[in-house]
Amino acid sequence: MPEDTTKILATPVSRNELPDVLMWHYDKLGNYSVRSGYWLGINLDVNSSSSSLASIEARWKFLWRIEIPLKNKLFIWKACHNFLPTMVNLASHKVSVNSMSQICQHAPELTMHALWGCHFLKDITRCCSILQVANLASP
Repeated sequence: MPEDTTKILATPVSRNELPDVLMWHYDKLGNYSVRSGYWLGINLDVNSSSSSLASIEARWKFLWRIEIPLKNKLFIWKACHNFLPTMVNLASHKVSVNSMSQICQHAPELTMHALWGCHFLKDITRCCSILQVANLASP
């Protein structure tokens, strides 16, 4: 695009004559490792930019600081990292199971499906919410 070209050409070049250096800014020492690349791949949201890495870290720090039972924190962490024992995860670890959802039998039981995607679970949640409101309203 012409306006991009104009802006790029107008960008001043550094007067320091330092050589270019390969640097991996996801590591404290600036070195790439398979571990740091793997960590980035797991934690980086597909729709986000690299500048959001700090906000991801801040969210996890916030989770570990809030005052809720540790088992709830671990459940959230496991769900976000796909470490829950869903049928698909069990099958991937060579456990002999049918990977379809045991509740709806319409989709593979992935973490996202088990927690948020299954329409049967949505119906149950909706009913529970209605019952809870009804119980609060009754004397």
